[in-house]
Formats: sequence, structure tokens, C-alpha cells
Amino acid sequence: MARHVEIGFKKRKVSCIARLIEDDAPGTCEAVWNALPIEGETFHAKHSGNEVFTLVRPFAAVEPGLENATFIPDMGDVCYYYFEKTLFPKKFLEREGFVGAPGLIDLAIFYGPDNLVMWGPKGFVHGSRFARVVRNLPAFADACYDVFRGGGRGERLRFARAKARR
Repeated sequence: MARHVEIGFKKRKVSCIARLIEDDAPGTCEAVWNALPIEGETFHAKHSGNEVFTLVRPFAAVEPGLENATFIPDMGDVCYYYFEKTLFPKKFLEREGFVGAPGLIDLAIFYGPDNLVMWGPKGFVHGSRFARVVRNLPAFADACYDVFRGGGRGERLRFARAKARR
């Protein structure tokens, strides 16, 4: 039976449901599933398009590596990125509490079309597409757009195991 993750904004009180893509990203799915719930500050991408994400400390016993790789995620894709902490300014790492972390995990949801993931220090960035939104994307996308227009300060992005549907 497929496993599902609920992805939601705490302050805006809206969420969506994503199905894990376990056949194509088994290591990433297992690492994320075992770490749930995961929560962090909400950010909106500057260069990638229609993307909201959170940055958290690495949580896998062994990094799963790149699986089901893409740098052109589609609307509804959920991706996992591992970044070396040397790519981030020291002040950011200090302010956000990542100083002792070996790297950072970026968990991202793409809520609209025409995304191309690029980042100045790295160029095109491949991520592991590990889940796909299957329920409530339109309402969640509206909230994501509100993050884009109004800012994500004080908003928390949360990933949790979805309750089984009957």
C-alpha cells in the first residue's frame, strides 16, 4: 500500500497530501518517512520558480544519494536536496542554528508549472523527486502564492505521516 505525507503550513492552516514515489526513490522515501514529522521555517525560492521549501539538519543515517533526479520539477513534485554547508554564508548558518550541521537538507514543494532549479553557487541543481501531491494542490498552491507575495516570516512548513484514508 502506498504511503502518503501531509505537507502543511501551520500559520495558514492549509495542507496537501503527497504520495511517496517508492519505486523510483526508495532510499530517499525511507529516510524521509523514518524522520517524520519534520518541520522548519518556510522559504520561497528566488530563482527556481514556484517553490516553497524548508531547510533542516540532515536526518538520514546514510545520505540516500540522488534518486529519480530532476532539475525541472513539475507542479506537485516534492524534492529532497542535500547541500554542503559551505554553500551558505556563515551568518545565515549562525542565525538559523546550523553551525554544527555537516550540511543542510532542503525539502521543497513545487506548486506551479515551469520550474527550473538553479542556484548561483551551483548552477543547475538536481534533486531527488520522492513524492507527488495527489490531494488539495490548488488550495495549497494559493497559500504558497501568499508566501511569495506576503512573505514566509513566522510560517512553519511541516511534513508528517498522513493518516490512512478509509
